[in-house]
Amino acid sequence: MDRKLLMLVLILVAAISVAGCVNGEGPGDISIPADYEEETSLEWGDYAVTQYLVDSDNADEVLDELQDSAEDAGWEVTADWAWSVPGYNVAVALEKDDEVMGLHATGINGEVRATVITGPLDTNDVDNGEEDTNDNDVDQPPTEDVDGEDLEDVPRYPGSVLIEHRTGTYNDDFAAELLYLTEDQGDEVSDFYEITLEDEGWENINTGSETVDGETEYWVASYMQDQEVGIYIYPSSDWEDHTIIDITYGEGLSI
Repeated sequence: MDRKLLMLVLILVAAISVAGCVNGEGPGDISIPADYEEETSLEWGDYAVTQYLVDSDNADEVLDELQDSAEDAGWEVTADWAWSVPGYNVAVALEKDDEVMGLHATGINGEVRATVITGPLDTNDVDNGEEDTNDNDVDQPPTEDVDGEDLEDVPRYPGSVLIEHRTGTYNDDFAAELLYLTEDQGDEVSDFYEITLEDEGWENINTGSETVDGETEYWVASYMQDQEVGIYIYPSSDWEDHTIIDITYGEGLSI
């Protein structure tokens, strides 16, 4: 599973409300099969994200089914076009008029979670929503923060640099994704947040790690009242010997 999709699933999984079978028009006016159960619908900046749970063990077939439905509704596949929204890698990208659509399907516990993302075409040159950037040299590790505030109850890792800042809504409540960069190792960052979140009043703090392509990645997830936070910590693919701290935060998810 993609690391950002995994992180979003970690903090949203208990907030999913199954809406029952869907039969008719879905996002982008595509036809959604009757056996797709709508799990989650959220807005992230200018994008709308809808997830379905499908009783199938074949993600490729589900993706093909959604693509066929989209093409039947007049959407055209855009070849070799990378498009991303925080939390999702898009397996198939399509265009129609001034809109874009991304489709993704992944197997989870013997079922398939299918994601449909829609948004305006003219905002696709940024990752999503309200992302702020600065004039850092892209060939060197950033040394200046992008615009945007730290989260009040999720402290910044000491010495890290804010490199991406996005805000949006989930069920009309505030949601955010912040990315920081540090030269420290992932285990140091994980230990910091495990201790610091407890000091800040967060409860039920869960931690874990996994080895991906020979590198260890870490995650920390917790809740406080109606707020949830998920922190994914992994080696930077852009800057050697640096670590990414990916914080996803939401209100009103009721984990």
